[in-house]
Amino acid sequence: MIPQMSMKYPVLTVALVWALMAFVLLTARSTVFLGTPEPTVAPSIWEQNPELCRNPAHTVLANESDYNNLGASSPARIGKITVLYGDPNPTYERALRTHELHSRIHGMRQLVLREQVVDGVWNKPAFILSTLADELAKPAHTRLEWLLWVDGDTVVLNPCIPAASFLPPDAGVHVVASNDANGLNNGVFLLRVNAWSLELFAAVVAYRRLRPDRPLVFNDQSAMEALLREPRFAPHAAYVPQRWFNAYHAFQNDTLEPERVRRGDFLVHFAGRPERKREMEYWLAVAERHAPDWELEFYRTSYPEEIVAFWNEYYRRKNEGAALTGA
Repeated sequence: MIPQMSMKYPVLTVALVWALMAFVLLTARSTVFLGTPEPTVAPSIWEQNPELCRNPAHTVLANESDYNNLGASSPARIGKITVLYGDPNPTYERALRTHELHSRIHGMRQLVLREQVVDGVWNKPAFILSTLADELAKPAHTRLEWLLWVDGDTVVLNPCIPAASFLPPDAGVHVVASNDANGLNNGVFLLRVNAWSLELFAAVVAYRRLRPDRPLVFNDQSAMEALLREPRFAPHAAYVPQRWFNAYHAFQNDTLEPERVRRGDFLVHFAGRPERKREMEYWLAVAERHAPDWELEFYRTSYPEEIVAFWNEYYRRKNEGAALTGA
């Protein structure tokens, strides 16, 4: 039997009932939010003006590839590739949506492995190898020309930055990656779709089985780094400044080191961060606001000048090395 509530204090009773209802509603709302984040995304600069990112109105750049001599007549076909499987993770799904917007803007095909194929982090090179094999089985004029690998713990901050901007000016470079304090960081890198890349990732996948005595501190990343030092692979790898497409987390009031993200940069990567979820959500909030001081048009960033300077210096050093060795 439910005891009757005293009516001695009717105002207090009503207040308690409303407080209880509010608590239940807020608790339910919080639970729903944690499972499926509510959409709070502001319109991006591209959604406000679809031509803004795709065709910068600048006298120097006719399209997003001209400055590195890729040519306007045949823009590179790039696929963005990543792995995201297991229990639903709202934070990682939100991060993936930032990549989906970027891919849509630049006409990139997005490929996501949603099922575990092998053990742990080795799904990454296995999926890359599988994708390379699938693409190379197609006629040359229909296959992807490049893959942009992105780890799941990356958040696009400026979807106006074209992945094509980081491609090398000639056909001699097959992988464009970056290093951090520990050596190669393959959280984000560009890979040419060709037989060389197929051979490289076949070797990465097989590395731990064929060379069980070799230490792999960072698993597939260490295997890839070791292989890229070998004479058959080393000449075709280029290492660009980390901040270009693999910038690390920094709070907005931090003193910025060269590898730390800053306004207008393409994305931020949370490799090895102990507070990864909290930091990702901090930057996801920045990305989802689509603030114009972050989503700068490509030509308004430092990228065009930096990229031209890098490749000029890269080929100058390469030519000097060839002259010294008589190659």
